[in-house]
Amino acid sequence: MGGMGTYRRSTIIITSMTVCIFLLTKCVNDSGNKVRKGKVNDDFKKFAGSEVCANCHKDTYEKHIHTEHHLTSAIANEKNILGSFSSDANLFPFDPFTNVTMEKRDSGFYQVEYRNGNEIRKGRFDIIIGSGRKGQSYLNWLKNRLVQLPITYFSPAKQWSNSPGYYPNRPLFYRPITSRCLECHSTYFEKISDTERLEQFDHNKIIYGVDCEKCHGPAAAHVEFQKQNPEIKEAVHGNQLGLLSLSKCFTIGNVTCINCHNIHENENGRTRIFSQRCQTCHSKGHEKSCKMTAIIGPAITQNCIACHMPKQPSQAIAVYLQGANVPTSALLRTHYIKVYPEETKKNLSLTRLQKTKNR
Repeated sequence: MGGMGTYRRSTIIITSMTVCIFLLTKCVNDSGNKVRKGKVNDDFKKFAGSEVCANCHKDTYEKHIHTEHHLTSAIANEKNILGSFSSDANLFPFDPFTNVTMEKRDSGFYQVEYRNGNEIRKGRFDIIIGSGRKGQSYLNWLKNRLVQLPITYFSPAKQWSNSPGYYPNRPLFYRPITSRCLECHSTYFEKISDTERLEQFDHNKIIYGVDCEKCHGPAAAHVEFQKQNPEIKEAVHGNQLGLLSLSKCFTIGNVTCINCHNIHENENGRTRIFSQRCQTCHSKGHEKSCKMTAIIGPAITQNCIACHMPKQPSQAIAVYLQGANVPTSALLRTHYIKVYPEETKKNLSLTRLQKTKNR
């Protein structure tokens, strides 16, 4: 029996030592991982900021700051938030007992949930996402993490709405915002950790908006080079293009974004300019001219995109307005360029009606 007891004690001691060694090894490895993931990131130092670009590219910069690209994210403040905080327009009801009100308090602007008149929770407007053309959504800092607030401003209706994709019957304050969300709405957000469920970001290393360096690349080295070599005028830039991959304009004509868009200037609503760019390949004398030219006449050169790039309801930007049971969609112009027979028929009718009025 004494030998058996000694054997059991020895087994327990060996097992305990093995567990301790395993845990110690894991701690060391985890610590090493944290050091590696937490190492200093110098990427932010590579950026100069678009204001610096203005020193040499003033005209381009001053046009660009009015574009939707530049305005697609910003720090939330009284100047930038579109919705009203007045008592007659700052409430979004979810049911007879629950609502979210938009309130200005001493420490900032907040979305506040009330139930039966009692405050349940609140989230501060910290970051604006969206240029405001279709609307604005709002992000809240939770320490170094970002979440989306439940209420959005929907510009076509000029009122507060439930945020896209949220349940229409209850407010949610903690939808996580990841780097995948931010990469389309900003030039740079420095991620400091991705070891937990929610990514963490550095509050002080952010470049809002899709600005100069998003497309042309970080410019700090270029700026320093130009300071040292002012006589050299060649750019030191990268480039970034999106492709209209489903359209024949791209697959056959090699048309990309920059063939139609001057990204440095706000051309929203200037349909004639875009039509003129269409005419470079589709006017009389070219192989692919529009078959409706003889019917429509000279007006055909003024609005090509009405027929070939019609506005359609968005499946992504759809919100529940107050008291609505079905979502209201923003209208976005499709970039799948082709013939849309119904749109052609509709626009042809409008053209004929206009000709009749002018007689």
